[in-house]
Amino acid sequence: MKVAVSADLHLRRDRPRVRTDEDWIQSQKNNVVELLQKCVELDIDMLILAGDILDSSNQPPWVIDILPQAMQEVFNTKQSLPEVHIVPGNHDLQHHQYANLRNSSIGNLMRMKGVTAHGVNEQFENTDFLEEFGIVIVHRLIMPDANESLARLAKAEIAADIIESFPAAKFILTGDYHKHYVEIYEDTILFNPGCLNRQSADEKDYEVGFYVFNTKDSSYEFFPLESDDISLIDDSYLVEQHAREDSLSAYAEQLASSKGLSFDLWEVVKELSVDSSKLVKNILEEVKINE
Repeated sequence: MKVAVSADLHLRRDRPRVRTDEDWIQSQKNNVVELLQKCVELDIDMLILAGDILDSSNQPPWVIDILPQAMQEVFNTKQSLPEVHIVPGNHDLQHHQYANLRNSSIGNLMRMKGVTAHGVNEQFENTDFLEEFGIVIVHRLIMPDANESLARLAKAEIAADIIESFPAAKFILTGDYHKHYVEIYEDTILFNPGCLNRQSADEKDYEVGFYVFNTKDSSYEFFPLESDDISLIDDSYLVEQHAREDSLSAYAEQLASSKGLSFDLWEVVKELSVDSSKLVKNILEEVKINE
């Protein structure tokens, strides 16, 4: 059986600061449409959306409708269609609790025609596919093994932790970590498909896509999406922000060394375009640290 896995669509009403799309809702739909089209072209048997389909538990109808509209557009004229399975993630649920499914927008998607819904336990784990296909789905922050020091610092897990937790699993599908990777062990493969569209500056050069794997021979491949245009990502505001932070830091260092105000504070405030009370607080904290 050929299985496609995607996660972290984070469909949302508001356009992220890093995006410049004229029609953000349409851009998100284009990504979902391309995902579904590729599933049809690749003759996929099952598509699993492994959590965080929505960016929050309360989304308006026009955001909730992105997935069903894309399915209707792509699947309406096709004969061989993949099964679509949805597993909720923490962002999908009110207060990040599955008990609040009925009060969350994701509940509408999970009840729609053409979709098979699956629940999760308190650890956002699903084992519905374990017995038949050897598949376990986990939606938690799970980093590549190579990032173990960072993971421990962030109180996150690494792939090896999850493999150890599910010794009977042949395939583990994870979400919540927004960059795709694969970890291969003796009898288990872990797939983290990453996000479906770029919504933050650190994802500017990231390749958006999804994984396809075969449950019979364990072969797999990553398929990038072309619809998420990198030219629509603008991180110039970060350059300006870093410049302001550098100016603030330099000013604080001079204050610490001179033990007094050597510049006109009001002029600095205007130049940096930040709130004066926040600036003074930050300066005093820097001075204290450097004393």
